[in-house]
Amino acid sequence: MTRKRIIFWLIVVSGALYWFNLEMEAGVTLWGEQVRLASFAFLILTCISVVIFLLGESKLVFRSTLIIAAIFLILNSLLSSEVTYLQYRSYQYSKIYEIKTCELAEKAFYKDLENGDLRYFTFGLGEHEPTRDYLEDKYDLEVFHVGCVVDNSLICYNELVEQHIAKEKQLDFWAFMDQWEE
Repeated sequence: MTRKRIIFWLIVVSGALYWFNLEMEAGVTLWGEQVRLASFAFLILTCISVVIFLLGESKLVFRSTLIIAAIFLILNSLLSSEVTYLQYRSYQYSKIYEIKTCELAEKAFYKDLENGDLRYFTFGLGEHEPTRDYLEDKYDLEVFHVGCVVDNSLICYNELVEQHIAKEKQLDFWAFMDQWEE
């Protein structure tokens, strides 16, 4: 493959990722915003490097352009993974808010159980990270913090999860809470 083709395809892939990231910008965290700014800077550097490369095809210019374009690709890949994850979480939250009654919670629970995709909902002013980590690590649950308003249908879902784990694993679901009460 010629040098120009390598640079061309690096820029095409990076540009496509950059465009995707701009289109899906909702909910990007501070880390994602920093990557986006760095990515924009490398977009400018990549364009300048390509112009210089096209004007004079030396090995040094080729290597510099290749390195800058590769960094641009890496930054956009990092940002794309975060944007995709945030879109996934947004989709999951939209499914959560469809659970409006205990009957729907029960249906959702059995469907999730069948798919091996159990969730657990926490409530309150802020998320308690040790609890989230414990539930994710110990019981392989996807934990969603849904804020201050306690939703009875989600409580119904949580109770089904707790009963299932107590029955399946012969464990007291909240036994770990003792470590914070002492």
